[in-house]
Amino acid sequence: MISNKQIYYAIGALILLAVGIYAALLLLHKPTISIYKVYHTVYPVEESDIVVPIHVGRVMRRKDAEPLRSQMIGDDTGDNISFKNNRYAELTALYWMWKNAKADYVGLMHYRRNFCMDIEETEKQCVDTKAKCVCSLACDCGLTYDNVLKLMEKYDIVTTVTLNLKDTLREHYRHAHHIEDLELAESYIKEHYPEMAETFDEVIDGHEFNARNMFIMSRKLMTQYAEWLFDILFHIEPKISHDKGYQRLAAAYLGERLFSVWVRYQVKINHLKMKELYVHTLKKA
Repeated sequence: MISNKQIYYAIGALILLAVGIYAALLLLHKPTISIYKVYHTVYPVEESDIVVPIHVGRVMRRKDAEPLRSQMIGDDTGDNISFKNNRYAELTALYWMWKNAKADYVGLMHYRRNFCMDIEETEKQCVDTKAKCVCSLACDCGLTYDNVLKLMEKYDIVTTVTLNLKDTLREHYRHAHHIEDLELAESYIKEHYPEMAETFDEVIDGHEFNARNMFIMSRKLMTQYAEWLFDILFHIEPKISHDKGYQRLAAAYLGERLFSVWVRYQVKINHLKMKELYVHTLKKA
C-alpha cells in the first residue's frame, strides 16, 4: 500500500520535473521577430526572415494597389481598421499588429524607409557578401535577425534618430496642420492620463522629435503603446479635421507627435532604454 509520504514525494518529483522542463523550454526558445514593412502602392517588395511586408488600406481596394494583394498580407484580416487608412496611414498597420501579431518583438517601417543598423554592425554583416547580396534590408541596412536581437537584448525601444526642430513641436504643428487637433489630444491626455501631462508639455513645447511612426519593441510594450495611442485617437477622432488632401491624415500626424511623448515618458519615468537608428531611404522605383 502506498503511503501518504510516498504520494507527497511523487507529487514533489513531478513538480520539479515540470519546472525543469519549463526552464529548459525557456532556454531553448528562440525569440521571434516580425518587422512589418508598410506598402500602400506598388513598389519593389522587400522581405526577409524578420521583415514582413503588409498592404495597408487593403479593404479600400485602390486600383493602383491591386497587385499587392497577391504579394503580401493585408491589414484587413482579424480585428482591423483597414477602412480608416485614408486618415490613419501606417497606423492601420500598427492597429493590426496590436490585435494580430504574435512575434516576441515587433516593428514598423515604410515601403521606402528602412532602419539602418550601426555602421560597424552593417559592415560586419555584409563582409564578403556585398557583391552577391541584392537585398538592401540585409546589406545596406544590416537588418538581420542576429543584429536586431542583439539590439533588443540591450534596449527596450528602437526608433528613429531624434530630429531637432527650429520651432517647438507645437509651433511646427501649427504651421503644417490644424493646431486644434493637437489641442484636442492635449486636453484628452491631461484629463485621462494626468501623470503624463508634464512630459507632454516638455515634448510638445520642446524641439526634439522622433518622426515617421517607426519603431521596434517587444510585443508586450507595443501593446501598451497601442492601447494608449488608439484610446486617444478614437476618442478625439469625431472632432478632428477631416480635410481632403494632405490634412486628411491628421490622425497619423498626431500619432507621430504622440509617439515622442510616449517614448520620453517611458524613458524618464519607467527608465526604459531607447536606441536611435538612422533611416535609409530607398530610391524611387
